[in-house]
Amino acid sequence: MQPIIKINLDHEEIKLIDIPEDWKVDYLGGASLGARIIYDYLSPGLDPLSSEMPILFLPGLLTGTLGPSVGRFVVCGRSPATNLWGESNCGGFWGPELRKVGFDGVWIEGKADKPVYLWIKNGHVEIRDARHLWGLDTDQAKESIHEELKNRIAHIAIIAEQEKR
Repeated sequence: MQPIIKINLDHEEIKLIDIPEDWKVDYLGGASLGARIIYDYLSPGLDPLSSEMPILFLPGLLTGTLGPSVGRFVVCGRSPATNLWGESNCGGFWGPELRKVGFDGVWIEGKADKPVYLWIKNGHVEIRDARHLWGLDTDQAKESIHEELKNRIAHIAIIAEQEKR
């Protein structure tokens, strides 16, 4: 398995975490690996929305291979609804592209003091200022990032605040 990118937004630290050997056999990636990582954070007093609670983006075991329907990744963490497990399964290019550039996941914890985004390219990871994206919808943010990077084919996963109704 490839390393996981661990981002601490409190300190703008980026580390590469190697998955323990026994986990590579017992938790093959995606949701099962996410559940194992989250397990260590399931103390009763830790709020799911706390900056200490990680959110994980993890491709599945076969993501990026030539198999059928293998473009999936999960976003998982502790659910504010149940106070236990929360998971969303996603498709598209993002999971395979993450694996293609050398990583088996992104682990984010902490809280940035300003809007930021992650730029991952060819094994290199940067935390970049995203104040100029604040308030944009997902289509506008995607277009702005493409223009900024001068890269029309960059694959982007965007989390945007939903407008209140």
